[in-house]
Amino acid sequence: MNASFPASDVRTGRNLPLLLAALATALLLLLLCTLNPPLVRQLNLKLYDAFLSASADGIHADVTAIVDVDEKSLREQGQWPWPRYRLARLVQTLLDAGAGVVALDIMFSEKDRTSLDAVLDGLRREGGITASLADVPENLRDNDLLLAQTLRGKPVALGAYLVFREEDAPLYARGNPLPRGVGLAATDASGDGFSAEENLFAARSMVTPLPELSDAAAIGFINAPLDEDGLIRRVPVLAHVEGGKNYVNLSLRALMLHLKKRNLKLVKDADGMRIHVGGVSVPVTPHGNMLVPWRGPARTFPYLSAGDVLAGRFDPEAVRGRIIFVGTSAAGQVDIRPTPLESHLPGVETHATIVDAALSGRTLEELSWAPALNMGCIALASLLCLPLFGLSRLSVATAGGLTLAGGAYAASRYLFGTGLWVSPLWTMLAVGAQAIVLTAARFWLAEKDKRRIRNIFSHYVSPEVVARIVDRGEASLRGEQRELTVMFTDLRGFTSLSEKLTPEQVVSLLNRYFTPMTALVRESGGTLDKFIGDALMAFWNAPLDVPGHPEKAVRAALAMQRSLTGLNAELQRDFGLTLRMGAGIHTGLAHVGNMGSDDLTNYTAVGDTVNLASRLEGLCSRYGVTLVTSGETASRCGEGLVLRELARLRVKGRVEPVDVFTVLAEEEAEVQKQLLADWKEALRFYRAAVAQRDAALLSQAAGAFAALCAAYPGPLHQAYADACADMRTRPADTWSDVWTLTGK
Repeated sequence: MNASFPASDVRTGRNLPLLLAALATALLLLLLCTLNPPLVRQLNLKLYDAFLSASADGIHADVTAIVDVDEKSLREQGQWPWPRYRLARLVQTLLDAGAGVVALDIMFSEKDRTSLDAVLDGLRREGGITASLADVPENLRDNDLLLAQTLRGKPVALGAYLVFREEDAPLYARGNPLPRGVGLAATDASGDGFSAEENLFAARSMVTPLPELSDAAAIGFINAPLDEDGLIRRVPVLAHVEGGKNYVNLSLRALMLHLKKRNLKLVKDADGMRIHVGGVSVPVTPHGNMLVPWRGPARTFPYLSAGDVLAGRFDPEAVRGRIIFVGTSAAGQVDIRPTPLESHLPGVETHATIVDAALSGRTLEELSWAPALNMGCIALASLLCLPLFGLSRLSVATAGGLTLAGGAYAASRYLFGTGLWVSPLWTMLAVGAQAIVLTAARFWLAEKDKRRIRNIFSHYVSPEVVARIVDRGEASLRGEQRELTVMFTDLRGFTSLSEKLTPEQVVSLLNRYFTPMTALVRESGGTLDKFIGDALMAFWNAPLDVPGHPEKAVRAALAMQRSLTGLNAELQRDFGLTLRMGAGIHTGLAHVGNMGSDDLTNYTAVGDTVNLASRLEGLCSRYGVTLVTSGETASRCGEGLVLRELARLRVKGRVEPVDVFTVLAEEEAEVQKQLLADWKEALRFYRAAVAQRDAALLSQAAGAFAALCAAYPGPLHQAYADACADMRTRPADTWSDVWTLTGK
């Protein structure tokens, strides 16, 4: 087998089609780069996550710690929310122990209902009970006032929440005065000023702590929006609120307290924007977002239980001089965030990560001109790929393509280690797309030459000589997600059969057929979903659990085939015809429940599992078998059943290939013992040939399948024989034992 690309386009000098193909591919990629569709964005995010995971070493500066209102704290101190006097004691204890800054990732937007004044007011309004607190000092009657007195003049920051739509603001928070903002000086690289508000996120308002608390402590917002795939990768650290005030994230506000700075500077240059606080520099996007360089999974930073702090069971050295973030990881407190490294990360750890990155200088930056860089990479990669895949031999093209794509990946990985995120995706996509398109174009040109040569020489020489010339290149009922086993059955050729019958006979015939089939489904624990013409859909393991449902579904399908054999004798007598049925079965997760309109519902299953089962049923006629199951179903069949592997398929919507099988009862397998042995041996040769790229093994596989075609004619054996013949015409590195399923 020739191990090089077809060379006819090189020999004849007709490279214009290749140039046009490369140009069209580059233009399409540039358009995609401009549009940045969701699929590309997802790929970019996954690459970013991979880089982030590889660089997450768990190393952090000893400057932050987290005080966690955890389950232990709630058991000792009572349910959440705690009275404000308890939080005041927590803050005071931390400050007395030497904490440099305390930042509470907690909202204090409503009055404390456990205050003595609030309790007595409730008793008076709801129970008519009047009591006096004349002898109780005022600051002990109002927990909010007590907390405010504790915070005043101390290095403490409280959380607030930006509101970008007025209707999202809670009623109790509307109209509250905005707290003090931060001083912001915005300059560009030349030293000239610019309007930061034109770039930053502009919030309509802000849910703030109570006014007495806002006056007593610094304020920072705690918004942490999710990316489109539901993960947190970037957090706004600077925003503008209508009314002329600028605010920073709680983490940055704590950093300003730590550095004893009341103002900050925003500097814009050719690469992007940076926030300067004292001698600390933090890169941000034009909208004020910061890429969060996660250090590792949950509890990467030092944790202290809030209960231990309140009880005095902690080492003061653990908080001395540090920025302490107070938050909660207790179940039901909501403040759990998904990140690329951890699906359940306490939100307070986001703030610790941002401060740690700022103080250690281990930040991440995305260039403002990254879109232009991506387009340049597409153009350069396409230019390099034209001679590489358009003119070079296979070995050179493969090595060159891998070098280009791998080099882009390695360079991007290196830059990521220096704190710069430059995605290699578009370079890799350009190399891959150009490789596919140019290779396909070269083979198309080669085939075109072969046809031309064949047409020319067929008038003069024998077909064998023409072939040699061409070969050498010369010239619950509620909706829920459950694991189900889904089965589809269908009658082969029923439309043409039914044309011979009257409508009444068709109805009678289908009733005769469906009656025993549905009985077998029910007897095996299955649920009949629906009839679709002459097709039947059923599933197992809903609405009730059915232990061993994959095997029960398979045995039901085999029983249905046996029942059809007996039924056909009657149908031949009464209707003059017999029926042939195919079944497809797959096991996987599906959404099952009552679905439909308000006045008409149906208990049914939907999802990828159902779609795949339907596709498998369609393979019965293609492979000449009566039952096709997925590997997920086949692997859970027990004794008494014999599996025969059919193929590995790539199905639309699935990344991993699907192994498909047919299943035989032991007695049927015994009858086909020789066939199964021959088939297993042929398939072994075929898989080995693909895995080892071995032409000799491929020849053995082709011979074995040819023998099967002769001894046991059928579409399955012929399909593999054709596949072997096709692979013999292609380079070994394009061989695959995975077939693409393009339709039902």
